[in-house]
Amino acid sequence: MKLLLVSGIFGAPPAFRERALQETGETLLLDGLRARGVDVQARAPRLREDWSGFDVVHLNHLTNSCVRTLAPFAPALVFTRHSTKPIPAHKRLVLASTYRASDGIVVMTETEAGLHPPSVPRDRVHVISNGVDTRHFWPALRTAPKPGRPWQLLAVGQLVEFKRVHLAIDLVAQLASEGVDARLRIVYHRDTLQPDLEAHAAARGVEDRVTFVGARSRDELGDELRAAHVLVHPSRTEAQPTVVSEAALTGLPVLCFRVGGVEEQVAPGTELPLPGEVDRWTALAGEITRSYETTAARAFAHAATARRLFSVEAMVDRHLELYSSLVAAAR
Repeated sequence: MKLLLVSGIFGAPPAFRERALQETGETLLLDGLRARGVDVQARAPRLREDWSGFDVVHLNHLTNSCVRTLAPFAPALVFTRHSTKPIPAHKRLVLASTYRASDGIVVMTETEAGLHPPSVPRDRVHVISNGVDTRHFWPALRTAPKPGRPWQLLAVGQLVEFKRVHLAIDLVAQLASEGVDARLRIVYHRDTLQPDLEAHAAARGVEDRVTFVGARSRDELGDELRAAHVLVHPSRTEAQPTVVSEAALTGLPVLCFRVGGVEEQVAPGTELPLPGEVDRWTALAGEITRSYETTAARAFAHAATARRLFSVEAMVDRHLELYSSLVAAAR
C-alpha cells in the first residue's frame, strides 16, 4: 500500500513547527505509520495535485487540495475535516464535493458523526479520535491551593475570535470580585488578538493576574497542565480540541462549553453549558473551587480511560484498518 497524507502542517516553516506546532494529529499519524513500515508520503495542500501511483490519498482539513475532488482521480480518498464550524457558501460547495468523492470520512467523535448530512452514507463515516503523544502528558492528582496561594487557571489555544479567550479573562475578574484569588496563564502560538486581550485585561483590572505566555514545547505544555488547577477552555466551536485530551491525560479538571465532541473527552459527570450559557459557565468555576477535591479526583480517575482512547497507537491502528479495507475493496 502506498499512501499520501496531505495537510497544511507539512508545509509549515521548520522554525514555526519547532516552537509552536511540534505535533499535530497529522504529524503523529505520519510518524506512527512510518514506524509500522507503511510506504507513506506527506505533502502540503496544493491546488494541482498529482495523485497517480498512490493507493490511498488522505486529505486533512478543507484546503485547496479538496478542489481536486471535482475532477476524476484513481486512488481511494479519505477525508478528515478537523472542524465543525460553519463556513461560507463557496466553501460548502467544495466540502460537499469532497464528501461525495471520499471513500472514507474520518471524524473524531460520535458527536461529529451525527452532524453529517443525510447525503453522506453512514457506512463511510469512521470515528477515530486524534492521538496524543502520551509521553508528554502523564497524570497527577491535584489538591486545592494552600491558604494564601492562588488558584492557577490555564488557557491554551490560538488568540482568535472563536476561542473567546476574553471570557477566561472575565472569569478571573469575576472570581476576584468574589474574593477568590485566581491567576490565568495563556499559552498560544497564534497571537492575532493579543493586543486586544491585553487591553481587555487592563480594562477589567486584572492585568497583574493574567500572563501571556506564548508558545510552549510539548514537554513544557505538559508541565503547564500539571501545574494548573483548571483548564479554562471557552471556545464557542470545536471538533475535538487536542488540549482537552491532553488535560484529560494529566488528570486536569476542565471548564468548557458543550462544543464538538468535548463530552466524549472529559471525565463523566463534568457539566458542560451550551456556548451561550456564559453565566452558568462562570458560576461553575466557583463551584469547582468549592468542591475541588471531588472534581480533581474524578478527573484523575478518568486519566486511564483517556490514555486508552487518545493514544497515538489507537489512532494509527484505526487508520490502518480503514486504509487497508479501502485498498482491499478496490482490488
